[in-house]
Amino acid sequence: MTALELQKQLRETGEYRTPDTPDRRLTDRLFGRWDAWYYWGALKVVVVGSFRARHGDYVTKSWNSSSFETLRQIERCGGRIEIDGMRNMNALKGPAVIVANHMSMVETFVLPVIAMAFTPISIVLKTSLLRYPFLGSILKACESIGVSRINPREDLKEVMDGGMAQIAKGRSIVLFPQSTRNVNFIPAEFNTLGVKLAKRAGVPIVPIALKTDFQRIGRGRLRDFGPLDRSKTVRFRAGVPRMITSATGKEEHAEVVKFISETLQSWEEKKS
Repeated sequence: MTALELQKQLRETGEYRTPDTPDRRLTDRLFGRWDAWYYWGALKVVVVGSFRARHGDYVTKSWNSSSFETLRQIERCGGRIEIDGMRNMNALKGPAVIVANHMSMVETFVLPVIAMAFTPISIVLKTSLLRYPFLGSILKACESIGVSRINPREDLKEVMDGGMAQIAKGRSIVLFPQSTRNVNFIPAEFNTLGVKLAKRAGVPIVPIALKTDFQRIGRGRLRDFGPLDRSKTVRFRAGVPRMITSATGKEEHAEVVKFISETLQSWEEKKS
């Protein structure tokens, strides 16, 4: 399967699941049991993408390919992917604000190929990621929007100004409205930036629930390189797009939080 084939399947069926007998190369069968093999493959994706970005050749096709390769790297190392509910996004007729919970670095890399099946995107992420070696070049080429996650007032301005500019170009905005990554979803930490941007721009908001604790959060400076838990399935599910019609957006924000909370709970019950 290619990135374009995956995206076509998502538009037509809204679903994707790792096959019971995934296609794995001999090297993956030999080395995929070690976490270092996963990070080695991910590093190759980033280095190649960075080279293209620095030479002005990193376009949507490249981003799709890089994101899809990361998805495949998860499968090559014994992980499983389940995506559903994506047919809801066929209702989009233009840009939207896509909001999701935030568990690990997995969604930063994998969510683009899923979302771009339906709409061009720009991602809101930590400003520090834009300074990462290699990765920073890619994120800048993708016209990402950086926020500090330290000063809420400055972050609001960056999201509003940058988000409005990208929406005017026809791009949807992907937001993770949490102060930091967390395997536990805490509604009180899920801010209203997405709803505020959607209301100002006059575009729908789309909730996506995700579970990506397959890649755990590391410690200290290695926070982005935690150990893998191959018993955890990587999951994504999209909700129904909704316009912000209430005066403050509180109703729509509550619906987004409810969708994510209930989806995560259903996945926990499915596991037990």
